[in-house]
Amino acid sequence: EEAEKFLEEFEKKNTYYFQASKAIDDPAFNKPSNRLSGLSFLLPHELWKVSYWVVTASLNFLRYSSDYVTQNPFWAVIDKAKRKARVVRGYNDLYDAIEEEKYIYVPLHTEPEAYPMLLAPYYTDQLWLVKQIARSLPVTFKLYVKDHPVMVGYRTRAYYRELKKIPNVKLIDVRENSLALIRKSEMVVTLAGTAGWEAALLKKPSIIFGAVFYKYLSGVVRCRAIEDLPELIRKQLTEYRYDKHELVNFIAALHEESVDLDLVHLWDVEGGVNVEKRRNELVPLVDLIASKVGLNRIA
Repeated sequence: EEAEKFLEEFEKKNTYYFQASKAIDDPAFNKPSNRLSGLSFLLPHELWKVSYWVVTASLNFLRYSSDYVTQNPFWAVIDKAKRKARVVRGYNDLYDAIEEEKYIYVPLHTEPEAYPMLLAPYYTDQLWLVKQIARSLPVTFKLYVKDHPVMVGYRTRAYYRELKKIPNVKLIDVRENSLALIRKSEMVVTLAGTAGWEAALLKKPSIIFGAVFYKYLSGVVRCRAIEDLPELIRKQLTEYRYDKHELVNFIAALHEESVDLDLVHLWDVEGGVNVEKRRNELVPLVDLIASKVGLNRIA
């Protein structure tokens, strides 16, 4: 019953399955896409923060320069300056319009990211991968590629121009809602991302390249050899059948082995600063992990 309710709410309300995902796609949250926000560091109070950071980072580097994780402030400033320049320049002129046409949706991962590096280590060159997906599509299809909002400013314009050189590829604005793109797509192809899971919840087929948790669903196919991709795409487009019973059972199994905790928001969004305040929420998770390794709870 919980699984059916979850699926029903997801389909009707178009809600995200965890809070952090919603925040990332919210235009109000996605400040780096605004050119003026890239110049905010020139404000007096922001300049003070930058100056304070440079001094602090320089002192730390002098004290711990032998530690390989200590960042060189000189190169850090150069890198940040390049990112600011990219944001001020903007990417709006590179984005393509969304039209009424058949397309397959490919969301890019952040880089570097441990998840795809561990689960799909041989496909982490996303530019190369997009080229292989594009040449594997039916001639009447477009490939919609949308970058992760967190990557705004990190990738160069040259990277996106290289994507746009591919004839059947369209570069989509990072501020576009991913779930809306999935709903209108014919299929989702993802390296090892949650977009494939969202596609399953929205009755769409998907192709993955990594050993993600939802790989057991019949509507999800893993590509293990790149030369198999054209045939996998053909089969997913022509032979996919939505199996609600299977999906509900899978969600129910996840609920059975889960606890009610938004760990992504607690750890990634809040940065772990409220762990002590939210200790009671973490207790069920600790108990679940303990039970899996054979430990007994001490009253």
